[in-house]
Amino acid sequence: MRKLLVRVFSGIFALGLLGGVFAMAKADASEVEAEKFFSETKNAQIYVNYQAPEHIGDYKGIFVKAKDDGESSVTLNHELDLRMFSAQDILLQVIPITTSPKQNVSDLELTEIFIRLTDVEDENVFVEMNVKRNSEPAYPYAGYAKARGNGQVMVGRNYNNTTNALEFHSGVNYGRAVNANFYGRPRANKTIAEDIKPMTF
Repeated sequence: MRKLLVRVFSGIFALGLLGGVFAMAKADASEVEAEKFFSETKNAQIYVNYQAPEHIGDYKGIFVKAKDDGESSVTLNHELDLRMFSAQDILLQVIPITTSPKQNVSDLELTEIFIRLTDVEDENVFVEMNVKRNSEPAYPYAGYAKARGNGQVMVGRNYNNTTNALEFHSGVNYGRAVNANFYGRPRANKTIAEDIKPMTF
């Protein structure tokens, strides 16, 4: 794969990129070293050694900030040989960062994240993953993930315990249930560590 493109739809803050295989920042990393990992492709700024605010938890890593509302993106400056990875390996860990805990879906500063891997020989051949916020504020920790290849639609699947069958979701608000907290807060009677965790790709 030639590039890893991270695309976010956000307001003030976009996305914190945390210690995956290619996103780990050393404690003394400089801005120049950050450029070895990522390029600011569109409407974004990259920072190293960013410490997440207290309401998110004790996370530190490379941080991507969106300058304005809308779409922002960064590109990984490495080619990835996916033959070298197993299903247990981590390419990237990400966590949404909010300026303060958000109570309602209308208050969210970040709504979804796209990650695209393109082929080393043909950039029109790709795999794309999408993680989206939960529209139900009562479940801030639960997002929805989908994936597709070029020419396909985004689809996520879940097991339905009621019907004992796999269900495939291609609609706007659903997909595979994943831990993806876009609200920057835990549920009532839960701790930050329980409900705010990095998403792993």
